[in-house]
Amino acid sequence: MRSTSIIRILAIVLGSAGTAVAATDEPVAGASSWTESERKRGFVAFPFSSLKLLSDTDIPSRPQIERSAGCALARGEYESMQFGVRALTQDLKDIKIEIDCELPATVYHQRPEALTPYAQQYGWFRREGLLLLGDTIAELKENRTSSFWLTVRADNQVAAGIHNAAIRITAHGRTAVDLKARIRV
Repeated sequence: MRSTSIIRILAIVLGSAGTAVAATDEPVAGASSWTESERKRGFVAFPFSSLKLLSDTDIPSRPQIERSAGCALARGEYESMQFGVRALTQDLKDIKIEIDCELPATVYHQRPEALTPYAQQYGWFRREGLLLLGDTIAELKENRTSSFWLTVRADNQVAAGIHNAAIRITAHGRTAVDLKARIRV
């Protein structure tokens, strides 16, 4: 129990210097009650801490779904933000993330087979890596979660201050989810 408290405090401290996180980032099974529009769309999208890998069984809480994303970085640095997608009512096809960002950004998605139960329990991951470069997940099974990572770069000439990013997540035949992120340089 003590180690959990220490980890949460560390996450809050580290989050204030980098990716925005909160002590409530732990997904809680069954905690979410989906809205009518979320059920009709068939999925939810949400920002998630970059300090923890999102597993395919994680279920986002309502505060996670409603939270905004953000990160902070200095000139010449890269910083990543993690976003989750949870399929609610049926399998999803061709899940795509589109980014409109004031800074250069690269999108990665989670390798579907990377997080086996053994890997999740012991922290061992496939040699091939956990993420793939690309903005599309081919398929996501019902009641499963996957993640995208958005990595932004602040070059040496970028102006200090807040830079905005608009993130649109779509799935074949479904309405889009729009998220926003604030990036502090």
